[in-house]
Amino acid sequence: MATMNRFALRAAFFVGFCLQLGTSANAQSIGDNMISYLNGTLATRVGGGECDQMATEALRVAGGEFVPSDLGDDFPSTGDKVWGTLVTVISNQNNTWSDSNPGNTCLPGDVIQFGSAVLGTTSYPQQFTCVVAAVDTSGRPTSIYQQNFNNNRVVQQATFDATQLNNGWLRIYRPIERIDRFNEWKFTIVNNDTRQHTYYLMYGEDTITVVTVTAANTAGSFYIHSVDTDGTVPNFLLYNETSYFVQVAKGNEIYQSPNGLAILQLSQ
Repeated sequence: MATMNRFALRAAFFVGFCLQLGTSANAQSIGDNMISYLNGTLATRVGGGECDQMATEALRVAGGEFVPSDLGDDFPSTGDKVWGTLVTVISNQNNTWSDSNPGNTCLPGDVIQFGSAVLGTTSYPQQFTCVVAAVDTSGRPTSIYQQNFNNNRVVQQATFDATQLNNGWLRIYRPIERIDRFNEWKFTIVNNDTRQHTYYLMYGEDTITVVTVTAANTAGSFYIHSVDTDGTVPNFLLYNETSYFVQVAKGNEIYQSPNGLAILQLSQ
């Protein structure tokens, strides 16, 4: 396995230091940024095509917190993801519909986590995630962005009416601003090649972890990373020795270039 010379490591450290001095988006603009991003991804696949990966990437691009360990433990059960500050819980248990905080207004960009929800005649997966696209005058969602619904693994926009919930629950979260800590590196990587691949996440000559990502358009093709180092910028190393330094809050893509397998830093 190839290693990098000391000059390259020192140069990468200074680049990474400068990148980490930047701050994330103002919390009030996160929702608007998420809407802009998702509008631009309609009819395309985000991440590996899973519903929660769409929300993760929208948060990352918008300056929101996107790393699960910084958002809190799953609640109420494992797999019920937490996405920020709880706005309200809308539920229908034993044929009783309720809104835990009717005066708390939802906003575009809020993230909805579903628990065994049925709206009208539409049944959602037991655990499902979407993003609020629009709200009515009472501050309740009228439109959502969703991905991997009915096996459609691209971003779609759909109408939504929480008053039609006749089973399960909807936990609605307000995104929180990402905190960038010195020597902490948060980023995502997606495999958009048709084959699975293994990459090494390293800093200096030390291996942090080894990850095998499944082929494109699968749940295991997308990973979220949060890495603490001693100041050295982490880098990806594909098994064919293609290497790339990471940047805070950037997405990275494994893809097949005209010259072979490569890593691309996404534009957002």
